[in-house]
Amino acid sequence: MTCEVLITEFVAHPSDITDAYARYQQRIQDALLHIVCSSPRPLPSKGSAYAQWSLRCESAYAQKSHPELMQCYELRSLVTYEETPDPDDSLIEKFFFEDCAEPTVYSASVNRLDIELGAVDTRCTDELCIVTPVFLAHSEHAEVLQSLYEVLVSNADPVAYAASIAECDDISQANLIGLLWVRDAQRTMSNVGDQIYAMGKTAWTGWILVEASKQEELQLQLAELIDATNAVAYLTATPW
Repeated sequence: MTCEVLITEFVAHPSDITDAYARYQQRIQDALLHIVCSSPRPLPSKGSAYAQWSLRCESAYAQKSHPELMQCYELRSLVTYEETPDPDDSLIEKFFFEDCAEPTVYSASVNRLDIELGAVDTRCTDELCIVTPVFLAHSEHAEVLQSLYEVLVSNADPVAYAASIAECDDISQANLIGLLWVRDAQRTMSNVGDQIYAMGKTAWTGWILVEASKQEELQLQLAELIDATNAVAYLTATPW
């Protein structure tokens, strides 16, 4: 069985959000994929400005009113399937707001989250959040941090999780890593840690989908686990 997250990014006027969400929920029920869980509400999109303006432009071609004022939102669905290779366009189509041959209702794009997910628990609850542990250390500590991450995952009782931590890009993910650069520099100036230049280290992230109530508990566990390593870490959480 394969599992992945499908992200529908779309533009709409705020007054149309209720209709857009109802349409999304109705359409995904007809998808030939097993829906483990989906977003309980649309959230503001974190996609690129280019992608957002592209969708507004598409809305203009569809002759929608005031596309320049539309806001960008996203919806997520965790799905499983047996087919190999990945689902084709005909299966993904139901995660748009209309079929390909129909007039545009809400301009949208559907993307796969680029993460190899581990086992999925088929529980379904609306109160979920995505926990992202972020680590910073010398590259030689990658295996230690992977082991630490696996302990964190096992304690989290997750709905789904990334099988392994992924190396970050310093430039595009600077907002995610920056806090750890500063923390590590402060440790160095206090004669704590390995005294290696913070911005010369490697950063990694994990991905864990859990019940929202577990966020604080995981933060405490991470602090305990990281204490004995030459690394700094924190976690951030966003609504599912």
